[in-house]
Amino acid sequence: MKFLADENLEYSIISFLRERDIDVIAVRDILKGVPDAEIINYAFQNNLIIITSDKDFGELTFRLRKPNHGIVLMRIAEDIPEEKADLLCKSLQKLGDKVMNKFVVVEKNSIRVRSIF
Repeated sequence: MKFLADENLEYSIISFLRERDIDVIAVRDILKGVPDAEIINYAFQNNLIIITSDKDFGELTFRLRKPNHGIVLMRIAEDIPEEKADLLCKSLQKLGDKVMNKFVVVEKNSIRVRSIF
């Protein structure tokens, strides 16, 4: 699985994931400043799962029906990027392939998974 990290995800989190052999591309490296609709289209065309803290991807997925291969929404209030990165990494490892075609909400004490289709 490959991931596309939205611009709102701290770069230290992206580095943390890469150090643990999670294949992640940073939006700020390839699509800096583009609208969310373009990000979701790019991710779909390139078979990428989006990692974001932006709730707008829920609207794009469920209300506007934008096709995608999965969204991981980080809803963690922690200010410490290392803690957020560790929680995200553990969540991704726990879920494995179950993030494909799912809308996953990662919170400090829970993970919610909802089918996109």
